[in-house]
Amino acid sequence: MTNNINVITSGCSFTYNSEMTWVGKLEELWKVHNVASCAAGQDYISRQAITKLEQLKGQRNILICQWSGIHRRAFLTEHDFGFEQGSPYIDKTQNGYWVKNGGNGVDSKVSENDSAEKHLFEPYRKIYNEQQGAIESLEHIARTQWYCKLNRIPMLNFWWKDELSKIDIDVSLVDWKQFWFHKKTGGMAEWCVDEMWDPGFAEGNHPTKEHHDKFADDVIIPWVGENIWKFFLIRIGSIPLFLNVHLQL
Repeated sequence: MTNNINVITSGCSFTYNSEMTWVGKLEELWKVHNVASCAAGQDYISRQAITKLEQLKGQRNILICQWSGIHRRAFLTEHDFGFEQGSPYIDKTQNGYWVKNGGNGVDSKVSENDSAEKHLFEPYRKIYNEQQGAIESLEHIARTQWYCKLNRIPMLNFWWKDELSKIDIDVSLVDWKQFWFHKKTGGMAEWCVDEMWDPGFAEGNHPTKEHHDKFADDVIIPWVGENIWKFFLIRIGSIPLFLNVHLQL
């Protein structure tokens, strides 16, 4: 009954690579389209999600977005800046290259590419401020939520870690009922520390596969299962009625 449902996942390296992240557990149960990209920020995560949903338009879709650092930004350029093939900081597109800054903060020098640092990342650091990063992040999230609401697509959101609780901005733009939080403001990283009793992050400050598997079992899979049932199938007696209505958490 549910094998004709698409689960679209978008995010950064906390979601990329299904073999190592929580997405792999979902692939054992449902048809998953994982469009996550390493080093991605909200602009890229939203764009990837909406592009895939447009490709699957008219089908039964569910979207899960894992949101990333508010400082992150993707730059569309005509140049590859000499990045090696397979670098997490660049994705080739028909219009050129998306170059991503990644990192845990705007001051992180995550790339050894001096050309990209000089022409993209250093100028960006000079004009970046935390409030703007937070506001633009919320705008990208809201845009994705609006798209899903317009197209009656169930959506679950969560952060890689707490990004907003210490920033004084108006957050009313976003529908927070569609978010999963750990202890009101935390994301997956805080959940890993508390639930697994040990941060235990692998190299690069990422959760281990053990963390990802438990997160999928405890948080993601129950939500998807519940919303597949609510969203697509209500039984009256023994007759299944398929509904196409928008449900929120």
